[in-house]
Amino acid sequence: MARFNVGSTLQASAPTTATQRRRSTAGSSGLWPGMGGLRMRMPSTRAQQQQQQQQQQQQAVGEDGESINYENLDELFREDDAPTPVVQRTNSGELATARLNILSAQKADPSGSLQPLPTRRQMFGMYLDSSPAGRRWDQVDALLNTAIAALHVYNTTRLRKGRLGAPYWALASEAVLGALLLAQFVPRYLLAPDPLEYLRSLFSVITLITALTPIAVVANIAIDPDMYGTFMSAGSWVFLYPVVFWRLQPALLRCLVPIKNVYRMSAMTRNVLRALTTVFTTVLAITVLTHVMVFYQNKDRNDEIQGFDEALFFIAVSAITGLSSDIEPDTWFTRSVVLFVMFIGIFWLPPRVAEMLSLWRDRSPWPAAFDAETNQAHVLVIGDLEYTALFEFLREFFCEDHGVRTVNTVVVVMSEKSPGKEVAELLHDPSYVNRVKFVLGSPTSFSQLERVQAAQAQAIFLLSSKAAGGHASAEDAAKVMIALAVRKFLRSSGVRRRVPIYAQVLLPESTMHMDFLADHVICVEELRLGLLARSVMVPGFASLLQLLTSSIPATITEPLVRAANRCRRPWLAEYSQSMSHEIYPTRISSIFIGERFQKAAHVIFQRTGATLFALRIPDRDTAAEGDGRVIINPANYKLVGDELGFVITDNALASVQIAYLSEAAAVAVED
Repeated sequence: MARFNVGSTLQASAPTTATQRRRSTAGSSGLWPGMGGLRMRMPSTRAQQQQQQQQQQQQAVGEDGESINYENLDELFREDDAPTPVVQRTNSGELATARLNILSAQKADPSGSLQPLPTRRQMFGMYLDSSPAGRRWDQVDALLNTAIAALHVYNTTRLRKGRLGAPYWALASEAVLGALLLAQFVPRYLLAPDPLEYLRSLFSVITLITALTPIAVVANIAIDPDMYGTFMSAGSWVFLYPVVFWRLQPALLRCLVPIKNVYRMSAMTRNVLRALTTVFTTVLAITVLTHVMVFYQNKDRNDEIQGFDEALFFIAVSAITGLSSDIEPDTWFTRSVVLFVMFIGIFWLPPRVAEMLSLWRDRSPWPAAFDAETNQAHVLVIGDLEYTALFEFLREFFCEDHGVRTVNTVVVVMSEKSPGKEVAELLHDPSYVNRVKFVLGSPTSFSQLERVQAAQAQAIFLLSSKAAGGHASAEDAAKVMIALAVRKFLRSSGVRRRVPIYAQVLLPESTMHMDFLADHVICVEELRLGLLARSVMVPGFASLLQLLTSSIPATITEPLVRAANRCRRPWLAEYSQSMSHEIYPTRISSIFIGERFQKAAHVIFQRTGATLFALRIPDRDTAAEGDGRVIINPANYKLVGDELGFVITDNALASVQIAYLSEAAAVAVED
């Protein structure tokens, strides 16, 4: 009888024979000494055959009576002369269903090898604990509690001398809200892991008091109508109303939990709100108790009824200054309240206020989003940059030689870390305060990339920290992950145009990973070593390339030229003047179509003073932008019109002039 494993259903339909696959197993093969790792099959022993027969009794029965071994994975590689039968899809599905039903029906054994399935209560409780629906439930709970407290405050404003009762509609509304609060509490009790322990908890006790007190007041009025004329129409139940405000504190704090927060607020804002909630609800609870006790202390004097606002002002003044208000502390209770509130103001309130001030002081002053103006373009720079790197980037980017396009271009610097003191001072420099925006956020988050409008950026730069040192590998790995996230975001955003990504890596081995993610990759180490090697063969090559790739405006080079002329050093004046030249790309004017490169370069030099030294010829077989090859000084190449030229000039205006040269600029050039 042939054996096969259920995993073989994933194999091809062709039978597997001994000549197609050989693999040794612990029970059917061994390693002979001196065979150089060659594995050979050994015959099974008698004991192994008996063990296999016992295992056959525990196997499920497949199609056509073939037994299926679920336990011995070595049988998957058993070499039989007969072809291995293939389990049909329908049959394997029935076997899987039957096996799942068997596992579901089993209980956990003493060794714990099988775990029982969770109950519906556990599944529903986990869903509420880990989903926004649970947070919405907490919000409903806090809303009901707030509504009951607000109605109580409203009822205090209706109190007059000789009219102590609250409006009927307000009492009925409180009872309805209490019933709703009780109704939403019952599922919490039923879903608790230990319902009895949850019922004995402090939160459950104050919840029941908050929910049942308005109901008890309405029921008591229905039984004894004379109670409607008592204070707040609540009789003795009025002493339980401070619990309503006491419960408001945990109810609101549950809405500010950091996990699955539905308000999308920062951690600092959450902590400040939690501290404010603690202070405010504590003061309100004391105010309600004071308002009730002051009424009962003064009712025999036939004095005016103090309002809730007066009681609140009394508590606030006593807590902060210790002075008195319209409520005179002339009884034992009011004096006790004053001492208690002053104790709170001295020992309990200052740490909470200090905590709020500390959280507010530690908040990030940097925005989490960027909004461009109507006629504004922007580029995105991602990386943890130190002062020198950011200063050099901004100096090069906003150099006046680059033309007017940089005037309405904003550099958006995005980093997961807040900038240091020096970088912050650079960002607040008058030259960059309106042209450079720092955004605190993660470049691997799609939502935060959307906030900085990464899909609308003219270019994205991924810059590495040159001070990484021994952490260069980790720095490059982080940039690879950022490039992967940015590229995936750009593809999912649906933007048709291609946003170029310029990546900088520190190690040469990292370039092979970046080649598939970024459009242009620069390795600092490769560039440095390449320049050193080329400088050995061509002295001065490193200086030439450094000057051509660095933008130095004429305002800096002209004083150097004048100083060199005064010293009568013409070579120094020529060198200083050439420092202002950079390499710029340019489109070739249509007047040069059909002309040779040599003639076009001569005309361009005579008309603009720029030196055309190279062309990028696109690959005309593909429509992908950026494909093609760069040729230096192709003298006899005839221009077609789709080439991109590279010129050496002192400003970007010359490259614009080259693209718009007219027929009048033609110059006769001898071949």
